[in-house]
Amino acid sequence: MPTLLSESIVTLEFADLLNRRPIARPSKPHARSAGLHQSGILAHIAQQNGQLKVGERLEEDMPTIFALGFAWEEYCVSLYPGIDWQPGELIKDEIGVSADGLSIGEDGMPQVEEFKYTTKRIQTGIEFLESQWMWQHQGRAYCHCYGALVERWHVMYSRGGKIDGVYEYWPVYKQFVVRFSRAETKATWSMLCNHKEAARAAGKEEIGL
Repeated sequence: MPTLLSESIVTLEFADLLNRRPIARPSKPHARSAGLHQSGILAHIAQQNGQLKVGERLEEDMPTIFALGFAWEEYCVSLYPGIDWQPGELIKDEIGVSADGLSIGEDGMPQVEEFKYTTKRIQTGIEFLESQWMWQHQGRAYCHCYGALVERWHVMYSRGGKIDGVYEYWPVYKQFVVRFSRAETKATWSMLCNHKEAARAAGKEEIGL
């Protein structure tokens, strides 16, 4: 079982917004290489094991939510100058992975950074670990390929939710920091490798996860 190192609600102040460092945007979006990507393989596995219903749309497949998610990623990363944003695609065992960002964690070791915009309800750390199957395996795959064991998620819950018994009706920014074991990251990567040909045959080469 992964270790939840911390979960916290981040309350932004106007000073944070004024002191952020706008990031340099590329002249055009980074293109992914053709072929298999871990997102498509995970979607295929999720359909096979019932985590994702056949025909069910992921939030990342909806253009408006995808656009809002990318806007959140660009804005949020500008608040953290220590993050290497969009470090580049890696291809391992014919599978492509593209982490949102990399940084150095509190333990001095590499840390994966991931940004999510969602209409789902706010979750506790345990719920986050137990219910976000695709996000968790996505994180393990990134850690395996980028040489990390810790991932920090920056999740923007767009509809708010219940916090300490009180319902907040505005967007809430929450962070989850999770440590995986080396065995967990290897197990996820083995799972992806074992299902890549079936995913290819099913036409699940890539989704916008």
